[in-house]
Amino acid sequence: MNGYKARVYYDLEGMPHTWVRLSAPDGESETRGFAPAVYSPIWKGRVKDDADHEWTLYREYDISEAQYRDMKGVIENWGRGEMKYIFGQRDCRDLVHDVMAKRGGYDGASGYSFNSQSHIGFTVEGSLSIFKELGRDQSLVNDISAKIHSQGDSYGLLDEAGIQDAFDSGYWPGVYGQEDDNPYGPPGMTP
Repeated sequence: MNGYKARVYYDLEGMPHTWVRLSAPDGESETRGFAPAVYSPIWKGRVKDDADHEWTLYREYDISEAQYRDMKGVIENWGRGEMKYIFGQRDCRDLVHDVMAKRGGYDGASGYSFNSQSHIGFTVEGSLSIFKELGRDQSLVNDISAKIHSQGDSYGLLDEAGIQDAFDSGYWPGVYGQEDDNPYGPPGMTP
């Protein structure tokens, strides 16, 4: 393609997290995630640099120059907002989800890469219910299962019914992109 890439990272070691890295053919790159800025009764959220965050796996996608600009615009828009971080309603997944919506979703990854040094701290069921798009790639699910199984008996594996339950359990409160009238989406974001 033209050298523009989007990489979606996942950390499944401990508290799960996801973030995105955008890169251009000239070497410019930006790695951003959404996380709590202040832990208080109500958590204030912030867009942060996740370039040094430990990762379990990533998936890489070819994108066009126009998609690259649009995706950067989503990150900039999230960074300007005064948003609360509410796990399960507006969290790291929603930033990545809105960025990837500018590409048209998660289909068509050029593969995935595992960090062989990582230790997956959640079961496959937890991984799938938190990062639903992983469930669409059976070979990735199998690799996560094998990784968990290799770590010892204290980590459970999912059977087919469990995978389906996790897949059906829901993900974001909306669809790709967030409407202005959605209380869980950032202001000014539209699909």
